[in-house]
Amino acid sequence: MTVSGHGIDIDVLKKAGVESADALVVVTNGDNTNIMVSQIAKQIFKVPRVVARIYDPRRTEIYQHLGLDIISGTTLVASMIRDKLIDARLSGFFVEASGIGTIKFLVPEKFNRKTVGELNQPGEFLIGCIVKQKDGKSIIPSCEETVETGDSVIGVVKTESIKKIAKLFEGNEKK
Repeated sequence: MTVSGHGIDIDVLKKAGVESADALVVVTNGDNTNIMVSQIAKQIFKVPRVVARIYDPRRTEIYQHLGLDIISGTTLVASMIRDKLIDARLSGFFVEASGIGTIKFLVPEKFNRKTVGELNQPGEFLIGCIVKQKDGKSIIPSCEETVETGDSVIGVVKTESIKKIAKLFEGNEKK
């Protein structure tokens, strides 16, 4: 179905089925339009899930305080570029949020058969997922789960601890 018109026009939104929508994603090229459509959908039509893309990252926090779910592609890309500048091994998964983000590492040989509990660094880094090298399966581990060389670990890290944790996960380059 295609509906042509401006997204802030209530008749256009009705024609598109907003009155019975479970969710609405607003991704026009204009921040103001995206915010207006989001507010109309949430306030007037009571759409349960509304997500809007915003280009200007300075607006993100303001609109989140209004109860809107906001995605800023500008912030996401900037974070990914920053991560690669800090350390080429950092994963594109890292997205900073209040000084906390996610990061992905390959398990070096020195940590073969170590438990998640042994690798966690409380207050700085906690493993939340292991992708097993042998079969590609992802698991949410307990502290007793062991990792093997070549597995990927994905964890939550404090921004200020990135370099420390990256150094911890360095492999044994010297032979």
